[in-house]
Amino acid sequence: MGPTVNSQSGPAPLPDTVVVTEHLSLGVPEDPPISTDKLDERVSSAMAKTVTLTLADETGFTSTLLGTGADSTLLDTEANQPNLRPHSTLVIPPFSDSSNFFRNIQWCADGSSLLGVTEHASLEILNVTDEGDHVELKHQLSLQQPAPILSTAWFPTASTLDAASYCFVAAIRDTPIKLFDASDGRVRASYKIIDHRERFIAPHSMAFNMYMSRLYCGFEDAIEVFDVHYPGEGTRLHTVPTKKSRDGIRGKWIISSLAFTPDWTGTYTVGSFDGAIALYTEDTGSQVQSWLEGTEGGVTQIRFNPTQAHIVYAAFRRTPLIARWDLRNPSEPDILYHRGLASTNQRMGFDLSPDGRWVIAGDERGQVSVFDALGEEGRVGTVGAHQGMISITCLNFRIQVVIDSMGAISFHPTKPYVVSVSGSRHFEDAGSSASESEESDDLEDLEDLEDVEGIVSGARVRGPVLPRRKTGPTVVDNSLKLWSLQ
Repeated sequence: MGPTVNSQSGPAPLPDTVVVTEHLSLGVPEDPPISTDKLDERVSSAMAKTVTLTLADETGFTSTLLGTGADSTLLDTEANQPNLRPHSTLVIPPFSDSSNFFRNIQWCADGSSLLGVTEHASLEILNVTDEGDHVELKHQLSLQQPAPILSTAWFPTASTLDAASYCFVAAIRDTPIKLFDASDGRVRASYKIIDHRERFIAPHSMAFNMYMSRLYCGFEDAIEVFDVHYPGEGTRLHTVPTKKSRDGIRGKWIISSLAFTPDWTGTYTVGSFDGAIALYTEDTGSQVQSWLEGTEGGVTQIRFNPTQAHIVYAAFRRTPLIARWDLRNPSEPDILYHRGLASTNQRMGFDLSPDGRWVIAGDERGQVSVFDALGEEGRVGTVGAHQGMISITCLNFRIQVVIDSMGAISFHPTKPYVVSVSGSRHFEDAGSSASESEESDDLEDLEDLEDVEGIVSGARVRGPVLPRRKTGPTVVDNSLKLWSLQ
């Protein structure tokens, strides 16, 4: 068992109330899950025109994916689409004037809480209150960690209504995996991954199996499997070829993503930062059952369609494409969704609606794209070394919602809401830093002169220190936004 975490440690406690900077006088959408009737409202001609212009303005988008002779009209103005409207924005005071921002955000099983991971290595718990006429986000708990947080996962049935299941696991670098109580931040249990030099390893990906009895953790060259009810060390499954087994993921790479099929068969998919995606089963251990071919770039996220267990999606590092495979033909993706600009190593998540109908994703410029996951039409285009169906006619709309990179966006599990977080590290342009560096040198010379004058006069006290220019990264938009689907 790990030591108990003091929920009051770290930053100063945040206020329970949030500042709502955007709020529309809209009735709260109906309580049932997202339905086709809600999402299939027709887009107005003005909105369709705006989206068409947005897509046409993307540098190289049309020419690269469709060829030089492609039709410039990328959207059907009569297409059905969901309507994404701003509901509220959560402003956390310590974020307003700092380089901190949310890197990831996750709903719990019933949507009563959100788990956020920040750039400054803290875990943030937010409660969602539904008062009938509006929904409000309230900050509940902040848990500062001693090192960067590599991955998190809610317990599959976590809910504020069930104290026993209201918990999550977090992997902090160079420490054991901790099972936190989401109500007060105490550590319920810890799970240890130890390497051959007796150092703690934190996994880059974690997932509970469908029976909620095992926790699968992916790290370099292996997957560690823990019995949730028995903390301590787990069972290691090597994902690289060994003397006993020649099968495995080619090369030594980090397991960056894990996902279980929703059909209770025990099948799960493993993705690595070298671009390999393999299918395993709980019964067969480290033996690879199948490979998903046609991938390019490091895998950052894998998701199964919640209503079609044979459909799997994957996002990649430094590429704007989200690939979809049909496991009945895993030789290549059958559809490639173009999410927008994605040129950095930052993870940018995507999500599927609970009914499996819609795929939503953000990009590096703060745009949100919504695709029809059931759409079968596409246009053939060459992507890298393989041919694929570029899903352009399945794109329902693309809209600018923030002015910074969108690290995560997620559907509410039971209601028509979407939550998004934005923020990334920005550094000053090297071309504009020449005069700034000269000014910095002048400031240092003045400070050195003050030191010399103090020594000559016999006083060892340093003179007044001139303010230095900040050299660290800045954040353009570090907000958490709640959107309503109508």
